[in-house]
Amino acid sequence: MEIFVCKYSDKGGRSSNEDAVGISDNTFVLADGLGGHSFGEVASSKVVEYLLGRTEISDISSNTMHDIIDEVNRYIWREKAADSSYGDMASTVVAAFVRDGYFNYFNVGDSRMYYFRNGKIFIQSKDHSMTQLSVDMGEISREKMRFHEDRNKLTKVLGLRENLKINQSFEPFKIMHDDAFLLCSDGFWEYISEKQMIKSLNKSKTPNKWLETMLKIILHKVKEGNDNLSAVCGMVK
Repeated sequence: MEIFVCKYSDKGGRSSNEDAVGISDNTFVLADGLGGHSFGEVASSKVVEYLLGRTEISDISSNTMHDIIDEVNRYIWREKAADSSYGDMASTVVAAFVRDGYFNYFNVGDSRMYYFRNGKIFIQSKDHSMTQLSVDMGEISREKMRFHEDRNKLTKVLGLRENLKINQSFEPFKIMHDDAFLLCSDGFWEYISEKQMIKSLNKSKTPNKWLETMLKIILHKVKEGNDNLSAVCGMVK
């Protein structure tokens, strides 16, 4: 089996793009610098550069995913400590790894990973946000997260504190023929529903076509001044 992949990043209606995406050696990374913080574009770029530089990663167990979260968080923290001009820069991240026929991922913040199998969502990452907590408590539906007033209040991000712990397990699983995955920033997923993602996927034979179809939906809906939007689309063939 082979992984076919494409990536996309655009500043949307903003003056600059604080998202960063990268692909290398079956490692896929997307980061979204926090717009309300200093040097968001620097933080996201550094996150992607650091993770793509970890070419020696072969073990993708849950423990390894947590070790990498700790490493990249401390890296951003040290970069800030070494240069005071970076202020309180911080970033979200979602990263996926394919090794020896197995897939695993981790996320911090509200950048997401969707994994599709047999025309359905097989796994969806959970945001680290106040709206996700509201969903978990049954106060709002998952769909209402998209434009909720507290949607941008994140509970976990990279670089704000020296120590970062994510209380969840990231377990690797075997990839199968015709599986697909999507990594995306909140500026992407907020304008397209999961049903539309699946419908677009089922109509597409290549990652590029899938991405193109989703972007048509998104760009038809976006409002003036919309957020940066980025994605990595992958298919297993």
